[in-house]
Amino acid sequence: MKMNRIVIVGLAAVTLGVSVPVIGHAKALPGLTSHYWWHPRHMHVRKPVTALKFSGLVPDSLQKPIAKKRLKVGTAIVVQSGGLEWDWNVAGRGMVNNRKQFWMVQRTGSGWMRQ
Repeated sequence: MKMNRIVIVGLAAVTLGVSVPVIGHAKALPGLTSHYWWHPRHMHVRKPVTALKFSGLVPDSLQKPIAKKRLKVGTAIVVQSGGLEWDWNVAGRGMVNNRKQFWMVQRTGSGWMRQ
């Protein structure tokens, strides 16, 4: 009887010890439409993506990218939601956003970046 109790307590301890770290790593970043992205957030690129530069002086319906930049893994960026018409507004080294131009990453999810 005492041996069964020790085995059960040991298995419970091992199960809790293994499941707690897994639960801690399962949390993902909020989705694109979350209020979390209304403010600029400092992130790093987790998967290579292409940032596109657009002119802020042209109406949205006529937009075509005027430049491209490949963001490598580990690049530090500042990310914010682009609103209803754009996916991600991105700023960083060599990418300046102002009223005349802005940089965007056209991905719907947040799996390409990490904190």
